[in-house]
Amino acid sequence: MNRRIPGSIFAVLLLLLFASFATSSASGSGNCLDFDGSDDYAEGSGLSTSMTSITLEAWVYHRTLPSSVERYITVQGNLAVLRHDGWSQQGQLHFYIKTDGVQRDIRVNGALQDDRWYHVAGTWDGTDMKLYLNGEEVGTLAPGGSLDAPSG
Repeated sequence: MNRRIPGSIFAVLLLLLFASFATSSASGSGNCLDFDGSDDYAEGSGLSTSMTSITLEAWVYHRTLPSSVERYITVQGNLAVLRHDGWSQQGQLHFYIKTDGVQRDIRVNGALQDDRWYHVAGTWDGTDMKLYLNGEEVGTLAPGGSLDAPSG
């Protein structure tokens, strides 16, 4: 049986934010977030204000890649963001963090396609930033500095 999911953009995000703090998970199977592309988001709190590392991960699927910015995960204050930038002709997988008040970016052109599942992840270990697509490293940067404090 074919089931059509409503909305022009279908994104199911399995959000895992490991950042020197404890998280709780829902029990049972089949837990996920289902976004229909219209003002949907999840919100949390409890981030440490002195993080020394961070990892953002998501499983994403687009029926049609957007021609605008599609944020998968944002740590408030734009401290750390994992997203797709559809405004460029190639479309870019984009991961950035802020260290010492400066935004540090890794961008990969043409990384995503329509109608495919992808696991995307951005990490910072206190020295190196890395961007992963389906478990393969696709970009790296050594920005230096200290991660700015999150606001939520």
